[in-house]
Amino acid sequence: MSDKQNSHLVIPERIQIEGVFACNASCIMCPVHAPSERKKGVMKLELFKEIIDKLEPYKEKINKVDLWGLGESLMDKKLHLKIKYAKEKGFKGLAIATNVELLDEETAIKLFEAGLDTIIFSIDGIKKETHEGIREDLNFDRVRENAERAIALRDKGGYATRFVVRLYARSAIMMSGKRIVSIGLHVFLKIKKILLFVTMYTYGVVKLRTWERLKKCQKFQLKFHATIYLTA
Repeated sequence: MSDKQNSHLVIPERIQIEGVFACNASCIMCPVHAPSERKKGVMKLELFKEIIDKLEPYKEKINKVDLWGLGESLMDKKLHLKIKYAKEKGFKGLAIATNVELLDEETAIKLFEAGLDTIIFSIDGIKKETHEGIREDLNFDRVRENAERAIALRDKGGYATRFVVRLYARSAIMMSGKRIVSIGLHVFLKIKKILLFVTMYTYGVVKLRTWERLKKCQKFQLKFHATIYLTA
């Protein structure tokens, strides 16, 4: 790349790499199972390494690397190897999002030892009927067991991985607001400190009146967040 091209290069502060386009759940707000020209699958380890290698010269400008997209992260059996590779290359702020169903003891330890910074639990209620009514095909009791075990393993091993709970906005409304949800999840997961955020799922088109406004919007978004899909 020439110096002139490099001077115009925009490096996002946050990179999202979609490692899996498939899911073991059928959530009411998610289009992953909708008809699509995209093929379901898992990003190959070699392709992931190639992406990381190309991003490595700019790693000081990248604060977060999200290793999820439209799918369940833990369906990737080589996820821990990808995390380990990115950490060895000096990337920081690595995170995954998971519905927790597949987070068994072996998987959790592999993620911790690979150096994963954040695990986002997608848990939509402290009651079985609330959670399973939103995240269909999942077992609430198994999700709870997996989450509690992962937290205990993290604490016992002294790993630095933090946990975040993400929930669908509808479940927050069903449970009478953020405050009650937050208190409930403190008890539910037995965590002293927990970061909770509500996801507003919206699918539609934002109408912009002029091409200039569209370009400004794209530049603003690109500065902070860029997504690399399964096929790169």
